[in-house]
Amino acid sequence: MTPVGPGEHIDVQVAGAGGVPSMGVAAVALNVTATGATEQTFATAWPAGVSMPGTSNLNIEPNTDTPNQVIVALGEDGKVSLYNDRGSVHFVVDVAGYFLAGSPMQSVTPTRLLDTRNGIGSSMKLGPDSKLTLPVTGMAGIPSTGVDSVVVNITGTRATESTYLTAWPTGSARPETSTLNLMPGVDRPNSAIVKVGDNGSIDLYNFAGDTDVIVDVFGYLPTGSSYTGIVPDRVLDTRNAIGVNPAAKVGAGQMISVDVTDATGVPATGVDSVVVTLTATNATQPSWATAWPSGQSRPLASSLNYEPGVDVANTVLVKVGADGKIELYNDRGDVDLLVDVLGYIAR
Repeated sequence: MTPVGPGEHIDVQVAGAGGVPSMGVAAVALNVTATGATEQTFATAWPAGVSMPGTSNLNIEPNTDTPNQVIVALGEDGKVSLYNDRGSVHFVVDVAGYFLAGSPMQSVTPTRLLDTRNGIGSSMKLGPDSKLTLPVTGMAGIPSTGVDSVVVNITGTRATESTYLTAWPTGSARPETSTLNLMPGVDRPNSAIVKVGDNGSIDLYNFAGDTDVIVDVFGYLPTGSSYTGIVPDRVLDTRNAIGVNPAAKVGAGQMISVDVTDATGVPATGVDSVVVTLTATNATQPSWATAWPSGQSRPLASSLNYEPGVDVANTVLVKVGADGKIELYNDRGDVDLLVDVLGYIAR
């Protein structure tokens, strides 16, 4: 019941809680939401018991609920540490899944690969309608070969216009999807699992204006593992009838079913979970959305928080129902929802 103060951290018990086994868990997927912040600040998540890395998972504004899903290795006694830099803030932590020891998810020490503000990876802002190619393999503990996808946190800052960023494998055509939505004066992050392309690199695209971009890497998934990354593919856009007919916003207290096996590269059967980027736009009231497997009761958890006039995205790991679908719920007002599939975990 106590907010986390400036320069403070708390340890969160994850192993043995929320359906996570007490032992044998290497990493967890957590949706971390910040609320009630008194100042502009950032949060970092890392394994308890080790030194805090020089990376960030969440950029937080006062009076705004800010979510981001993170994949983080478990530390001492099965705990994860959460740090707040300035002011005070409350944290809400929902667990979305876990990776057993020996499973495909390989954690690395969180490392910054790109920060255009100070010349890490590139010294130039990403301009309008432009892309940047970022090498990721052979760095920060990631092997030079045999990597299917990387687990990264992408942050946009000092944007000059409202815009969006897209991340995808180098060598593939840029998909009609988004990874991160930005607006001037607001630092905004989103985690992503991005398939690695030609020469062990990923591409980053900026739509409008100029923006600084930060990329922190937290892990990778080897080629041939149960996880397969794909070129991002949009399976729902309620604005223009993708995945829903006719086009219609999701109303207050309503839910919508999304067939994630419609994504190119995702098999029709044998899919345990998918990694998707969930985006909310055109919201009429402050609200939140939850994603969960079809055929199950809606959980007491949130996947995305949003407000009118702001486009917000979050990348989430969602278990798939027996019919190949996931469910999305909107709590208040009306909102357009978009779902881009980034990859899947086979049963």
